[in-house]
Formats: sequence, structure tokens, C-alpha cells
Amino acid sequence: LSVPPVQRPHAGQVAPATDPPSLKDLQEEEARLLKQLQHIQRTKTALISRATNFQEIDEEDSSCPESPETPLLQEKAGQPRTVRLRSADAAPGTSLRGFRTLPPLPNRVASQHFQGHGSDMVVIEDGIAAQNNEILNVPSIRDSFAFSVVFTLGYTIYLLTAWWKCTSDWDEIFPKCEQTNTLVVKACEGSCILFWTAPICYCALVVIYLYQDMLCCELYYAMLGHNVMIDYEHASFFQSYPVLFLFLWQFGGLGIYIFNWDHFFVCFMRTLPYWIPIVSASSMLCCTWDVEYRLITLSNYVSRNFEDALHHVGSCLFLRDYIVKAGLRSLQRGRGFRTKAGMGISIQDIVQEIENLETQGKLKDAKPDIHDNHFW
Repeated sequence: LSVPPVQRPHAGQVAPATDPPSLKDLQEEEARLLKQLQHIQRTKTALISRATNFQEIDEEDSSCPESPETPLLQEKAGQPRTVRLRSADAAPGTSLRGFRTLPPLPNRVASQHFQGHGSDMVVIEDGIAAQNNEILNVPSIRDSFAFSVVFTLGYTIYLLTAWWKCTSDWDEIFPKCEQTNTLVVKACEGSCILFWTAPICYCALVVIYLYQDMLCCELYYAMLGHNVMIDYEHASFFQSYPVLFLFLWQFGGLGIYIFNWDHFFVCFMRTLPYWIPIVSASSMLCCTWDVEYRLITLSNYVSRNFEDALHHVGSCLFLRDYIVKAGLRSLQRGRGFRTKAGMGISIQDIVQEIENLETQGKLKDAKPDIHDNHFW
């Protein structure tokens, strides 16, 4: 790249005043420089391949079938940016028939909600996406479903022991509610019912929470194989409406200690087995409330092959969850999804719709709704 010489003003000559560049001019200049840097990177990769005596694969040569010795990454004819990692059964190491190509740099200006590449880097072939997930050590849907069922069943049974404790020891735990005032009697009976049914409400929250958690994980893994990463933004544990409602429910049940104040210590000791599963379930939900804690970790992501993972993450695009939802709803209200199209085609259509919305300036005011639990 040649840089034009800078003309310095002579002594006594005043430099002409220039207006500061606008934001649009800076963005255009950034996009131009990114394209130049991408061209330099491709040229550097070609020079490295020749220096190491590696040879590129001739795409027209189909005499040699795909084997563990094929390159880790292939650029298919007509789709120069389709990323395909090597076979999951291939032994780790450098390919003997090719070289590992570096992922191309993004050729678009990044925003807060849309970063990385564009829709051209989305893997549209479902078979390649499934192979990518296998190579990147992504958990299968069978493993995720089994973990969710076992975890839900275990904590549900554990919480029901608190409900069974109240049912079996009703006379020893709950007050008699024999006050003369009708309003006080209703309050006493209401607190008993709230205290008794609180473990059932906890069970419902655990079931719904783990079910939504499984849906979020599977959506993330499905789009990860197609080179799309989603960032989830949900309400925190103490800001979630279901959790606040459950706390109010449990707080109303504490009235049994007030109406049984003369035998407070005895009542508390009898309800101690009730509070152990309640506190345990609340601690579990609080510590694992964010779905990102259960997604694939970095150590598992790179454990199968580091260079495959490095190229994959460099070929992905990053989207916020509310942007994906906006693109999906806009696509449904518009031309809709293609009939008999695979998951890869549908994901690419969503990303293209997001790009159109961004070009039209309709995503400038988009903000996350942390209390929105509607799934797509």
C-alpha cells in the first residue's frame, strides 16, 4: 500500500483550515481499511503456504475423496466463506494436503448489538453445522434433555419433602386459629395455606425455569453450529417477577410463627426440615439463574482441537437476543420463512433481515427487555 507524501507548509505559511471528519466519513474509512487489511491477510496466508511447501487443494479435483488428511477448513466453490471444520474422527495435527487458512476479517462496521461478520458467513448446510458442533465438543440435545430431566426430577422430589413434612405434622406445626375475631382467623388460615403450598410453587418455578433453560441452551447450540452466537440478557434473580412473587408467597406463610408465638421455638424446630430444601432450591436458582453459566465452557470448546475452535470463533457473528427476536418478527410479518427450508437457510434469512433493519435505521432504538420470556 502506498501512502501519499504529506505536504508540510513552508515557514511563514499558514496551513489551510479543514473541517473535522463526520461520523459517517469515519465509518466509511474504517470499512475501507478493513477490506485492505483483509486483502493483506489473504496475501500473507498464501505466502506462508508457499514458504512451508504446502499446496492448496484443487476444488475441481474429485479423484481423492475426503479423508482425515483433508484440510481442517475448506472453501467451497461458489461459497468462498462457508466454513467447514474437519471430520470429527480425524486425528489432530496439521493437514498434509493443505494448510489452515486464517478466518477473514469482518468487512462491516460493528455496532453494540451486531458484531463480527455478516450473513455471508452463516453456514447454511445443516450437515456441516452438526459436524461443527461435534468437533467443537458441543453437548448433544439428548445429553441436555437427560440432564434437564434428571435435575428437574431430583429437585422436585426434594422440594416435595417439605410439603410432605407439613402434611404429616399438621397439628404440631400449624396454629389452631381459634381466635374470636373473624378477620384474624382468616389471616391465620391464609398463612397456613401459604406456608403449606409454598413448596409446590417452588416446584413449579424449578420446572419452568429448567425447561426455559434447556430451550435457551439448545437454541444457542443450534445457531452456534451455523456460526451465529447469541448473547442472552435476562433479569437477575432478585429482579425476576416469578421470584419476587414466590418470595411474597413465602413471606405470607411466615404468619404461622406469629399466630403460634407462644410456642415459637418448638414450631421453628419442627419446621427446620421444611426450610432445608427450600433454602437449598433458592440457593441453586440464585447461583445458576443466568443461562450462560450452563452453556459450553471455553475449556470444552477448545478441548477437541484448539485451531478448529480458533477459526470457528473468528468466523462467527455476534447478536444480542433482542435483535434476533426483532429480526424474526420482522421476517414473519414480511415475506415469511421459506417452505421446506433447512435450519441454516432460516437462520441466514433472519440475519439478512437484521441487516436490512440495520440499514434502514430501525434498530437504533432497540433495547433489551429483561422481563421478556417469549421464545422464538
